[in-house]
Amino acid sequence: MKIPKKYKKRLKEDGILEDDTVKIAVAILTCEAHRNRNDFILKWLPDTLPKNVEIFFIYGGSKKTTIEGNNIHFNCSESYEFFTEKVYSCIKHFYHQDIDYLVKLDNDIHILNFNKFIKSVRNLKSEQIDCAFNILLHAKRDNYKRFLRENFAYKKEIPKEYRGKYKGVLPDKWFGGHCYILNKKAMKVLLDRFNSTLEYLKPITEVCEDVLISHVLFSEDSIKSKQIERQNVWHKSCPCKEDWCILKKL
Repeated sequence: MKIPKKYKKRLKEDGILEDDTVKIAVAILTCEAHRNRNDFILKWLPDTLPKNVEIFFIYGGSKKTTIEGNNIHFNCSESYEFFTEKVYSCIKHFYHQDIDYLVKLDNDIHILNFNKFIKSVRNLKSEQIDCAFNILLHAKRDNYKRFLRENFAYKKEIPKEYRGKYKGVLPDKWFGGHCYILNKKAMKVLLDRFNSTLEYLKPITEVCEDVLISHVLFSEDSIKSKQIERQNVWHKSCPCKEDWCILKKL
């Protein structure tokens, strides 16, 4: 029986018509010092993952790329002050894999309904979206330029020799780095930029990963972006004042 057009949109929104052929890699960037956070993430992941979805924990500090089950160790810095190098290594690796979308997550987030989240990611392909994000920050409205310039690079986890005022690019808007989604087109744009400028090798006082990646993608007219799942993804370290965005209950 042919489904009437007026019902197709509703069925798609409910996930009934979702395209489970879309291949998704979920990369959770972590480190050896925070392995305990992996156990927390495994608690909110479903026991059975949706079809064509794989979860990977991303580490640095290895002499060469090694894959052990769902743990990937890259030949890059493991330190927070050079976090962008790990993100670059992750994007470069998955660009050459048989996937449609890469979901980049930090290790201090909680996705309330993972299956619903994956449905939103799958729908990006039919909508021809290249980049999606969870939170969009506006520098003027949210006063984040001042936050980055004066406070960000003085965080206690950053060694003293790398502390100082942030001197990197500060666009008018950027998306939060705790959760964003890239297709191959967006990944190529980023890799071309990083390979030509080597910006990913700079310390955190000069390169803030999510700010730079947002700036590169938003500056590319051919990249189509969208905000998704705003209230389904909670970020423990987010400076946002909204209650839903802070993991108060965990």
